[in-house]
Amino acid sequence: MHDKQTRMPHATDVLSHVRFALLDQSTLNGLLQTDMGLVESCRQLILEAMAYHSYPSEMKQGIDWPRSKPRTKMEKKAWLAFTEDEIWIFTPSGWEQMEVTHGSIGAATAVGNVLYVMLEFMSAFKSYDPIENIWNDLPLPPECGYRPRTPQMTSVGTRLFLVQGTDSSKSRVCCYDICEGQWTLLPTLSRYSAQVSLASCEGVVFAIGGEVKVSGYNMGEQEKCVPTSVVETFFPPNNSWEAVAPTVHPHSEATAMVQGDIIYIAGGKTFKDGQITSSTIVEMCRAGQPVTMKASPWSVVPQPLCVHKFASKVAVIDRKAYFLLGGQMHFTGKFVDSHTSEEDVDAMSYSFHKDIPYEVKVCATLAMPRSGDCGVPASHGLRGVPQ
Repeated sequence: MHDKQTRMPHATDVLSHVRFALLDQSTLNGLLQTDMGLVESCRQLILEAMAYHSYPSEMKQGIDWPRSKPRTKMEKKAWLAFTEDEIWIFTPSGWEQMEVTHGSIGAATAVGNVLYVMLEFMSAFKSYDPIENIWNDLPLPPECGYRPRTPQMTSVGTRLFLVQGTDSSKSRVCCYDICEGQWTLLPTLSRYSAQVSLASCEGVVFAIGGEVKVSGYNMGEQEKCVPTSVVETFFPPNNSWEAVAPTVHPHSEATAMVQGDIIYIAGGKTFKDGQITSSTIVEMCRAGQPVTMKASPWSVVPQPLCVHKFASKVAVIDRKAYFLLGGQMHFTGKFVDSHTSEEDVDAMSYSFHKDIPYEVKVCATLAMPRSGDCGVPASHGLRGVPQ
């Protein structure tokens, strides 16, 4: 029988064998907010891994950092794209189809190197471990008898947060504890929030923008949904949503990216002069300390004129060109400066988006095993999502 009091003194010794440096910074930040962050020896293991992430990539390869070497030989992280019924992987020669799925994926997020996916209409919830190359069935959220709209998912540590738009004026929120294997209903967002963008930063969940219902839209009587600039945060220990500084412009269906303590949002749609249009706006916000639950004001990141035409596909941050696809921003080594032309950006965009179907639902980034390891080919190891 599980005896927490007897086993707890051995936690540090057990955790010393866990390769925390292989986890992403968001996951490590989330672990600091759990009970592990309260035990000094465990906290030091997490901080050790966070220090490893502070080094540039080229330096990481040349230092012998504790708990940073994978037990299995892995390829560099690969981009996976999920369309209506297919899975694609990005290779040096472009996108290649891997498998045909048996269900359309509505939301996905990676924790460590495990992918968690929610199929559309909440028909199934699954996880995928590239080492084992197996999809595992997981329990569905409670009260799942209806068809929620546009689910969105992010993670804080080992907890997944799922926001589901419904036909009501509010959106339902659930939390899945990976360690416990259980779902918990959380307080709802105070607004209808289909097409909301979720981001996890500094142990806090950010719900950015989305759509809100308004009446009298465009001189009509029928209720419509338009993009909003509202931002709400959820700090797990407080178990409540709090409104923080709104974005400068409305956003829906946008892509969020977290770098350190900065959140960027780009793409999607905006609402201007009574019209819903494609957004050419990139905004950023530096998140505050988790204790205060406050965020600094959002500011607009100026975009070069050469990328305005490609705002739904390209965002420029610190001269780096990021390609927007499936809810992720991908930097592929391209830079934009005053000499870059629209033709250059068009060529960049084409080289990244070629061969991939237009309707990409979600993207995820995983480290895939090298060819021959665990019997899994590197470029075609992912099996289709079972029904």
